[in-house]
Amino acid sequence: MTTTNTYHVLIIDDEAEIRHSLNYLFSAQGWTVTELTSAEGAQKKITKQAPDLVISDVRMPGISGIELYSSLDN
Repeated sequence: MTTTNTYHVLIIDDEAEIRHSLNYLFSAQGWTVTELTSAEGAQKKITKQAPDLVISDVRMPGISGIELYSSLDN
């Protein structure tokens, strides 16, 4: 019996082209991908279900990627 693990990546970037490119790369490898345009939205999403990987832009309007990381329980 073959077991497959589906990993979940959360991509946070205010630039659509970057989000879509990363989505394409991870989806091609079988990952489940969620795209968000802001760190504020990511904070809410992460508290509901923690992804396996978070890729975030550092400089975005509102909360930066660094501030997002700092706000999460490590």
